Amino acid sequence: LSGADMVVNYFGWDMDTLKTYIDETAYYDPNAASVIYQMMVDMPGTYCHYGLGYVNFHTLRNKAITALGDDFDFVTYNDIVSRNGALPFNILAGAVEEYTGK
Repeated sequence: LSGADMVVNYFGWDMDTLKTYIDETAYYDPNAASVIYQMMVDMPGTYCHYGLGYVNFHTLRNKAITALGDDFDFVTYNDIVSRNGALPFNILAGAVEEYTGK
């Protein structure tokens, strides 16, 4: 939804363009496009921070997977991330780097 927020409110996509995008790339039912579009118009900026969080978590995990290869363990990684609690991503990145040794 954060991507929808950006493309509707920043790039000015209309509902049909959003529907086409959802049809081609997203896991949502394309019929949901009108509901998603209206949510973005009614509440601009609401979903951006969720998308930014997702991207940061995804990036950290991919860095750990790349650094550790076959030695990467999802349970250990999730423990590292969870044990540290709510942190700014730049500090959490340091904990992940400590875990990977890189």
